[in-house]
Amino acid sequence: MKKKLFLFALLVLLSFQFLNAQTWINEEKDLTASSTNIEQFKNKGGTQTVYQSSTYAIGRKLNTDSSSFISRSYHQFNINQSVFPTNTQIDEVTVHYTTSAGSYSFKLTKVSAVGTDDAANWSAIGSGTSMDAGIAYSAVEQSFVSAKIKTEMQNLLTSGKIILGALSENETANNSYADLFIWLHIKYRRPAQTFPYNAANYHNGALISGQIGVGLGQPPTSYPSPKQFDAIESQNINLLAYDNQDISTRRYLYNDTEAPNQKSKWDQDKFGDITLLGDPQAITVQSNTSNAGSTFRAWLRKNCKIDQTHKTEFDGDQTQQNTAWIVEQNNGSITAPSSKTVASNNYNFAGWTDNITLPQTRTINNPTDNQTYTALYKVPHKSNQTNAYSNTCQRRFIQTPDGVKHICYESMNKVWYELSIDNGATWFLGNGGKPLSSADAKNPSMSFYGNQIGIVWQEKIGSSFKIKMALFYGSNYSSSVFSTVADEDLLLDYSHNANPVIAWGYNAKIVVVWSGMDLCASPFGGVALKYAYGSASSNGISWYTQCGIDGTDANSINPTIAANYSVNTSPFYFHIAWEQVVNSSTSKINYSMLSAGANNYLQHTAFEESSYNSGYSKNYQPSILLRQVGDSYLPYITWLGYRTTPSVSSRVIMRYKQYGSWSPLSIYGGNSVQSFSINNAGFLYGQYVLGLGWSEPVSQGSTTYFNKAVKIGSSTTINTLSTEGKDLQINNSTSYSSMFVNSFQSKTLPYSFSLSQPFASLSKENSLAMLNAREGVVGKNGAQFFFALGDISVNGQNVDFVEIPDSIKIDNLGAINTYLVSKPITVNESSNLTYGVEYGIADSVLCSSVLANNGNITFKVVLIDDKTNEVLDVFDEVTYSGNNVYQYNNIGYQVNLAGIGERTIRLGLAVNTNIEFDYSLSNRISDQSLLAKTSYQTINYKGPLVVTNYALEQNYPNPFNPSTKIKFQLPKNDFVTLKVYDILGNEVTTLVNEEKAQGRYEINFDASNLSSGVYIYKIKAGEFVSSKKMLLLK
Repeated sequence: MKKKLFLFALLVLLSFQFLNAQTWINEEKDLTASSTNIEQFKNKGGTQTVYQSSTYAIGRKLNTDSSSFISRSYHQFNINQSVFPTNTQIDEVTVHYTTSAGSYSFKLTKVSAVGTDDAANWSAIGSGTSMDAGIAYSAVEQSFVSAKIKTEMQNLLTSGKIILGALSENETANNSYADLFIWLHIKYRRPAQTFPYNAANYHNGALISGQIGVGLGQPPTSYPSPKQFDAIESQNINLLAYDNQDISTRRYLYNDTEAPNQKSKWDQDKFGDITLLGDPQAITVQSNTSNAGSTFRAWLRKNCKIDQTHKTEFDGDQTQQNTAWIVEQNNGSITAPSSKTVASNNYNFAGWTDNITLPQTRTINNPTDNQTYTALYKVPHKSNQTNAYSNTCQRRFIQTPDGVKHICYESMNKVWYELSIDNGATWFLGNGGKPLSSADAKNPSMSFYGNQIGIVWQEKIGSSFKIKMALFYGSNYSSSVFSTVADEDLLLDYSHNANPVIAWGYNAKIVVVWSGMDLCASPFGGVALKYAYGSASSNGISWYTQCGIDGTDANSINPTIAANYSVNTSPFYFHIAWEQVVNSSTSKINYSMLSAGANNYLQHTAFEESSYNSGYSKNYQPSILLRQVGDSYLPYITWLGYRTTPSVSSRVIMRYKQYGSWSPLSIYGGNSVQSFSINNAGFLYGQYVLGLGWSEPVSQGSTTYFNKAVKIGSSTTINTLSTEGKDLQINNSTSYSSMFVNSFQSKTLPYSFSLSQPFASLSKENSLAMLNAREGVVGKNGAQFFFALGDISVNGQNVDFVEIPDSIKIDNLGAINTYLVSKPITVNESSNLTYGVEYGIADSVLCSSVLANNGNITFKVVLIDDKTNEVLDVFDEVTYSGNNVYQYNNIGYQVNLAGIGERTIRLGLAVNTNIEFDYSLSNRISDQSLLAKTSYQTINYKGPLVVTNYALEQNYPNPFNPSTKIKFQLPKNDFVTLKVYDILGNEVTTLVNEEKAQGRYEINFDASNLSSGVYIYKIKAGEFVSSKKMLLLK
């Protein structure tokens, strides 16, 4: 046990001694002295002795006057702590000297002290302790090791100095005087010092945190940077810089091998004095006085984190995808995957948001910090915007002559282009699968010129916008040209909907129209419709002029444009229409034509209100196309009409211009049409036909929609389509077999497009029990009275109205009354006859004003005998006056025909007024009840009305060609003659010459064999005689 305790104690002692072992530093140093020469001067005879400063250090000299002096010297060496630290051990002292030449010797003594008394000092030199003797004079430097001086120096270290005296050992010899230069070379050991240091990571002019490796005579250990430490003199300091350190949201590394630029290094900063230490990641530095107090700096470089955010169309932003690392100010690359699946959505790469033209793999040049790049991911043929397809003014679905179908739409606040080469079975993204711009964009529209596609859109720039165009052509439309149509709309906010539209004219001429700032006005005008005129083809896009359209303003919105590029006319016209807002509840559709004038500035024809007397207060979102009729191209304008009386309703309205006049209106759909589209469908049944489609909610307030369509020119049948979206577009085509409705459902995400069955497959039979109505409007000064008769049915069979010839101009009351009549109906007393009526006004204040001063307008439903034109009965008579502009509800009637017998009748709506009005007519077609009835009444047939006076009415139409109708009435049975005369009084023909019963009659006069001119028709019935003029124009 004792042995074990002894061994333990010995181990502890040895450990203590080891831990406390002194570290010595071996050094050498030369010491120079502060030397003083003193001489003892004696005169001749030696009677006088003087001690004074001497020129020589040692020896005797006899002067010529027999005087003499003996020189001695003392040499003070500073050995204080500034020269030798405390506890210094002197190991060797070597004396170096030179003297004047001579065969003499000198010795060195230790002088304890010197003062100011030269005599005492001279004596002290001689009486000092001998250190070394027999030192020969030598003019050549000599040296020797002095053990005694070493010992004395060691002893005197604490005193801070040692004084050596020098005197010649031949002082009696007259010529032993000499100079002496002496210095000491000291070999010594001193205890090693401890110096303070710092080691730190360094970046961009500042110390940074992280970890730094420091080891004192051993491998480095990781410490937080900066690391403060002390090192013993001559100790090896092992330093190590670490890679991939995450410091304050950034990652750093020591760039020795990772990247070619911005290499890392170690340096030493000693109070602003910088010394390069080397490039390796691990270095060793020895502690010494020259670097004491330094900071050793590892120059780290940012390892920039290059993240990807994958912005998906339906599943949000997928962050921190495919992370790459690039050392700052070096180059690298990142790659986005070409496709990815998120939550069952199959996405394709669609470009980088900062530069949509870059490929999947892109170069990252000289990053200086972490960066995130956003890649778009798109599902073809889908959108995340409810308004992707919403503007009917803008054509967004077309077919080029090669049969390729094209669409443009909005999603992810971008504009996209897709095409199908298999008649719509499959679709792929154009423009290389990327949106048309990196910036946010909206309101696209497209057109074509041969097999070239042009798309225009509104693109965000800052808080404003510019108008851009892209042209696609070539195989799979993969070649493209991009152009800025206008970039000076910087005074308008991006929230302003410019709604640009585009059309090509002959010889690749092109016009773009949009709502923007009219910069042609001087000074700058306000917001107006603008145009850009130029040319566009695969050879490039050039713009000639850009200006506002005179007469338009900020209320001129939603333009639409059409032209036929295949026909050269002089001048060549671009047809435009737009919505002109009157107030918050009223708007109208205007039409004009643009043609190039001097200096390629476009001039326009007079504006025409194509929606005049439509019967709808708000007419909006027009769409225009050109339909070939014979050798002419007629502008067809279609729009949405909205009114709130007598009930809220919105419908599709269509009107065309022919022979300088606007046609009767055609109105389609039920009471809640949401959107529509119309397009050309080629040549069929001897004429060029159209396709029209629209959407209606399944029920009031529903977000599920029916899509319906009609083939204009070949059938009036309304068909319910296989698609169900709210917004839709129809492509142009050369036949119904390749015409489709492209419907966009925005009810549930992902919002999607779907193609209907081709128009060619739509039924030619009235399988949807189509209902018709005929509506008339009389208007003046903004006041409108509208009235409709429709939903006529006999025994469940719907009854249509008489046709309105294209050549008829509805501009008088006679025309209104002539065509507000049904086709003939065969009935008997058991027939079930039903119909509906609707009366309404637009703006009660204006209507009251128009009817002031005893004005009135009367509507009544009349039952007419088809054979005799006799009015058999009158139903539902309504009169408006200045004091009565009451809104009437829609009313449905069932007529009890008891007493009518078996006959053929017609049902009509007769209008009469004592005010001069403008007139219009429309056909309303739907597969629903057109006159939404709030009540249903049964009325009884009363029999023929009693006529109480003779009358001859003005013929209608007048002027006419070739036939017209003449009406008269008899209060009693009488013999009647009705003859026609020319202007000279010559009888032309006899129309009636027989006994007629009491009643009303309508006679048709056919003048096919007569020449143009004025004719007179004259009636005689008993004592009643009357005549009127009529004009035949051929």
